[in-house]
Amino acid sequence: MDPDDPRFVRLTDDERLTELAAAQDDAADARERIHQLEAALRTADAALAQAQAGVDRLQAERDAARASLAVAEESVRRQQDLLAEALNQIEEARAWARTCWAAAQPPYTGRITPPGPVPTWLAPDTAEGPRE
Repeated sequence: MDPDDPRFVRLTDDERLTELAAAQDDAADARERIHQLEAALRTADAALAQAQAGVDRLQAERDAARASLAVAEESVRRQQDLLAEALNQIEEARAWARTCWAAAQPPYTGRITPPGPVPTWLAPDTAEGPRE
């Protein structure tokens, strides 16, 4: 570099000091901005960690709800099976009662002996029909 080159401007000592002070001010401003950005990054990281913890908690709640739903669905299925069995037993009892009623000879003697098979769910001591 040639100091006499017209592309370069010669600065006085005062101008150089002024330029140096301006550059130092710019560097201080840049350092301050870096500190601000680092603080914002720490705040964003903390918010992100909090959000991730919230997501994890919600996923755990979702998994628990899914498990609870599976248990509830199984319970509903078992209750439907029980209801179907109860309805079958009611129909069997109705049919048995109709056969007993049809088999009763007038005048009613107080004892009915069913002509057909007794429902399997009746206890052995009541399998003979109503007691006198």
